[in-house]
Amino acid sequence: TDGSSSYVEIFNGTPNPINLSNYRLNIYNNGSASPSSSNALSGTLASGGIHVVSIGSTSCTLNNLSVSANQTFSTSSGINFNNNSSDMITLYKISTTSIVDAYGVPMALNKV
Repeated sequence: TDGSSSYVEIFNGTPNPINLSNYRLNIYNNGSASPSSSNALSGTLASGGIHVVSIGSTSCTLNNLSVSANQTFSTSSGINFNNNSSDMITLYKISTTSIVDAYGVPMALNKV
């Protein structure tokens, strides 16, 4: 995460390929209880594979390393982890209407 840009890495630790069209990345900004944006994933993630998603309108470099994304959502805002931020990204499975994974600070809770 760097300013308004974030990278999300999704790893498939199962023995089977996963159809990513059954998943969305939901972005929650500023303590919102509902997603600020919801982004549909696409493609198939092979067993042991990694799918990288870039979120935000500016490029994000981590420790001066360039990261290549499999998908980019430039109209969404990334999450911010400065003091008192309350942003979160969730991996949402459409068929089960459930959150599979989450990163960040949910709703109005502030990072301490």
